[in-house]
Amino acid sequence: MAATSTQNVSFITSLQKHELKSFNKLYDDYAPAYYGEIKRSLYQKELCDQTLHETFVQIWNTLNGFDPAKERLSTWCLKIVQKEIRKKKIDLMLKEIFTCQQHPAKKEFSVANLRS
Repeated sequence: MAATSTQNVSFITSLQKHELKSFNKLYDDYAPAYYGEIKRSLYQKELCDQTLHETFVQIWNTLNGFDPAKERLSTWCLKIVQKEIRKKKIDLMLKEIFTCQQHPAKKEFSVANLRS
């Protein structure tokens, strides 16, 4: 999507006005690709679904911060996807560390445990 075309400027403006029809189009156009990106990092369907949901909530909440003069909408959204993946990974690692501290005899911390 080139941010300079009249159609795209109109689409971005409607997104920034939080028009649901435009947001649904954004979701329909990009969710499959973003889900694939999430799945490559998080593996578990429930985590992937949750992260995709959180990603689009974050996109919705920060649309007014998007500047089409600086970058394409898809690039801006992908940065949010990647940020949400990092947040989820940090949450998982902290949970794993906390579990090891609470029950040291039961489990050792391992990155491999995050994939199961």
